[in-house]
Amino acid sequence: MLYIKLFIEREKNMGQSAPECPFKVESEAKTAAEIGRAKIDAAKADAKAARETERRRLEASKAEAEAKEKAETNRHRIEVEAKAKAEAEKLKVEAETVKARMEHEFRMREIEVRNRNLGAGGDAENVQDRDNNNGHGSRSAGMKALKLLPFNEEKDDLDAYLTRFERACVAFDVRPEHRSSQLARLLQGKALEVYQRLTDEEVDGYEFLKVQLLKP
Repeated sequence: MLYIKLFIEREKNMGQSAPECPFKVESEAKTAAEIGRAKIDAAKADAKAARETERRRLEASKAEAEAKEKAETNRHRIEVEAKAKAEAEKLKVEAETVKARMEHEFRMREIEVRNRNLGAGGDAENVQDRDNNNGHGSRSAGMKALKLLPFNEEKDDLDAYLTRFERACVAFDVRPEHRSSQLARLLQGKALEVYQRLTDEEVDGYEFLKVQLLKP
């Protein structure tokens, strides 16, 4: 029995914890403090990183907005410039059209005056011819005497039309020097444009005018 009591007592004593060493307690406290500081530092770093991330996000958002605004401004500027260019081109075309029409009207008036003068001259010559030929005068070279439809570039062949014109001139005794002015009143479209580009000296010669009209 004594042996059993001693064994139980020894087991009791062995089960009891030995008092902790002061150095170990201090070390554990220091470690805990360092862990606490590390957690605080980590929290601060996380907060700083979050602030930096937010700042960068705001900057990126601002840059994106500025880029969009700039792109919109450039697009608007391009549209305005394109519209202004188109308007300027339209005005230029209108101005050229008006100029061409005025030049055409001026040419027509000039031709009309010329033909009136030529007609008057032809009438005077006819009177003289009748006197010289015992009443058998030539027919007037005036424009009204030449019965020929105006040239239609969509329907008429220019070469064939000029042949008909020359035959009409022969039939109505139109002098060669008067043919170009007579022909001018019958021209339309591109043929008339060719005539208008020539100088006064050039259009006086019918053969030269004919060559220019028949150029491809």
